[in-house]
Amino acid sequence: MAPHAVSAPAPSGNNGGVAAAEFPTTVGYTVLVLAHAGLAALSLVIVVTSSVEGYRLAMTGTRELSAHQRRYFATSSSLAPRLLYAVPITGAWLLVVSRGAATIRAPWIGIGICCWLAAIAVTEVVLLPTEAAIATALNEGGTPSLRSLGLRLHRWAAAAGAVVLFAGICMVWQPG
Repeated sequence: MAPHAVSAPAPSGNNGGVAAAEFPTTVGYTVLVLAHAGLAALSLVIVVTSSVEGYRLAMTGTRELSAHQRRYFATSSSLAPRLLYAVPITGAWLLVVSRGAATIRAPWIGIGICCWLAAIAVTEVVLLPTEAAIATALNEGGTPSLRSLGLRLHRWAAAAGAVVLFAGICMVWQPG
């Protein structure tokens, strides 16, 4: 172990039956953990925002649409939701640099991976196309389908948010 590295024992019983190793506590590892957690939190904010805006659209329709709502859907970018991809990437990086303290065989890691893949799939297959359809409908002067599109966005984004939240809880709780 490098002289500047300090290590902490892995929590007992939470490593999927793998013999306990020590999690690195170097500055670099800590920064990576914080980046991973921060990206997860930001991802939750992104899907919750989509859900809230979808709900507001479903409840108001086009007549009462605020300038903020028009701006949100008119400038809706596919970049922010794709930050969800960064969480499993930083998670994989954490596995590599954890020196065996965490493994892919740990149940909480498998649960997290499945949850993130589901959230990414919902984002790509439902949320982004729905936001694009809303933007198109607004550009064409608004159609009666805006309410149903808003409701669809709200429900699917809420589901993605629940999955992201569950993954976060599993990462902190580390069942297994």
